[in-house]
Amino acid sequence: MVAFSQLTNGGFEDDGADGAPLGWRKIGGTIKSVSSPVRSGSRALTLTSETTATKWAYQTVLVDGGQFYLASAFARYTDADVKAVFVSVSWYASADGGGQALSSVDSETLLDTASPAFRHLATRPVAAPANAQSARIRLMLRPQSGTQATAYFDDVAFAETSPPPPTPVPTATATLPPGVTAAPDTATPTATPSSEPPRFPVLTNGSFEDVREDGTPYAWRKVGGEIAATDTAHVDGDLALQFLSRTTSTKWTYQVVAVEAGRAYEFAGFAASGAGTPQAFLRVSWYANADGTGPLIASRDSPATSSATAAFQHLSTGAIEAPADARSAKLRLMLRPASAATAVAYFDSLSFGGTASPPTGSGRVASSASTVGRELGGAPPVVPGAVAAALQIANVTPVPAQTPPKAADGDNALLFLLGSLAVPLVGLTVIGAFELSRRRQTTGP
Repeated sequence: MVAFSQLTNGGFEDDGADGAPLGWRKIGGTIKSVSSPVRSGSRALTLTSETTATKWAYQTVLVDGGQFYLASAFARYTDADVKAVFVSVSWYASADGGGQALSSVDSETLLDTASPAFRHLATRPVAAPANAQSARIRLMLRPQSGTQATAYFDDVAFAETSPPPPTPVPTATATLPPGVTAAPDTATPTATPSSEPPRFPVLTNGSFEDVREDGTPYAWRKVGGEIAATDTAHVDGDLALQFLSRTTSTKWTYQVVAVEAGRAYEFAGFAASGAGTPQAFLRVSWYANADGTGPLIASRDSPATSSATAAFQHLSTGAIEAPADARSAKLRLMLRPASAATAVAYFDSLSFGGTASPPTGSGRVASSASTVGRELGGAPPVVPGAVAAALQIANVTPVPAQTPPKAADGDNALLFLLGSLAVPLVGLTVIGAFELSRRRQTTGP
């Protein structure tokens, strides 16, 4: 990733070597510079969506923690399939805008009505978190549907600014009527309900097209590491999940789903090992509680990705029967780093649903064969710069084949009987011949 010392090419007058506006990248959709319509200069940026996922163009800029900043832009759209357009700033502890966002702030105005005029969008002056080293300035498009929709942006700015004036604190005290006593302030603030349930009825957002405002995939949580939606590498749709590790510990991102006890399920999807060549695999963990909490009943893993290739590989747990007392399952996307160096893995196109029951009495679940660079309507999907190689499935020990003894049929049984009779007959013949010879030598001819 590239971070600029200050916002670059905010008027989109310059294009980079890849033909996109210099300094700008995107998550989902397509971006390009156009000569009309523009607010100033000769160029503006278009951001086009053809799916329901929120899209954005962004640039990463270095910041000083604790300083105040303000982001602004001018935007327009006339497509009825655009739901909203706005500007957002996300802060990062890393110097390159990588990892989990520390916090985000959106423009005070959100454009949710079509207009042919460019309109101003701006955040309030906001302090960068004390440990922030970089910020991503995002030009956001929230589509109404999967129909093609385009928004235009121009004259983007991001710079340090003065802190906002302090809000005066009122000092006036209300006078109570005689005999009236003020009630003690014992009210408890009402908690804001979460927009995401702790458990989903089915696997949700398995292709990671639905993204939160902080850039993380909706419905997915994590234990360790950093997650984000990315279009750097993906199997289908516009986005995939990027999972980043900077320590030696095993990490996972997960989702809790409802299950039926005794029913057979299969958890499958695509994974790729990127920089640092960590092992990536899928895991299903069963719980008696409905929300994936409490003691773990059992778990089952898929094979892991091979370190010999960075291509997307298809992984599956095969058919697994939910335990008799299971009410929920945690679907985990596991990352096992090779060291404390930065490592990244990608996941996409996940599925979890009922399937045929596993073989009765099988000690290990039957796992579907993994494939390297599986094709989905075209060339094999790969991580950029990767060279596919044959997949070595981990943690699978082949069982040597045993050839059972062949049962004797009627002919074999007869031969066996004749053979058993022939041995003593031959023995008697030899003994008789020997005795006859001895007698002749004794008596003479």
